[in-house]
Amino acid sequence: MIKQIVTYAEAKGDIREGTLKLVRLPKESNVAVKAKEIAFINETDMNILYNEAFRTIGTHNRCMYGNASKLLVLIMYTGLRVSEACALKWENVDITAKTLHVQSSLSRVKERSSDRQSVKNEDGSAKYKIVNKVPKTGNSIRTIPLPQRTVEMLEYFQRLNPDHKPTDYICLTDAGKPYEKRQVERCLTRMLKNSGSSRKDYTPHSLRHGYGSILISKDADIKLVSELLGHSDVTFTYNVYIGIFQENKRKAVNLLD
Repeated sequence: MIKQIVTYAEAKGDIREGTLKLVRLPKESNVAVKAKEIAFINETDMNILYNEAFRTIGTHNRCMYGNASKLLVLIMYTGLRVSEACALKWENVDITAKTLHVQSSLSRVKERSSDRQSVKNEDGSAKYKIVNKVPKTGNSIRTIPLPQRTVEMLEYFQRLNPDHKPTDYICLTDAGKPYEKRQVERCLTRMLKNSGSSRKDYTPHSLRHGYGSILISKDADIKLVSELLGHSDVTFTYNVYIGIFQENKRKAVNLLD
């Protein structure tokens, strides 16, 4: 956010051009609050969560977690951000060609009046709305080839809504609305609690980065992984998965033995 503000000020001439180039971010060892380590999900736990997504309850074999569990499987095998997965519409997928096109994301934002004041509910709390918006970077708009398990999820949603229109959202709640990020996060927490997963602190971001880490560990080209994840540049991808590369280097050197 600060980068955008300074860039804007430079463009307007309010501050000297090139100011941003003088800024150096502090090293991780010098900051008070360290960056939170993201737990990457492993292949074993991916299989556990995949099976957990189909757990049923009751005499009618109703899905225990609702459609959000299937959306999490979609995230796990495509590397989508939660907001991107929630925003998927039928016009974005081609089941026959096994491809998925990412071109928008869903966000929960405060409603504001024409004078930019926050709109309130009757109880005085802030009122929110769901907005569909274009991704913040061009690299986020991308086409992803789909593995079989992702195709299975799309076919599942297709059976639930056979008369869908191209502009309909793919994954809907029981109320017929697209999911919000917090609903998906709560669903994952429940799934982890009830499953035999080795860790209980996975987040939807863990599923996304597990997708990337597994591809890299299986020798997928980092540039391709970066494009699949919609990262701004390949350097960012390398920094996220540097631990995987260090491990791969050790395996490579061990071949000499």
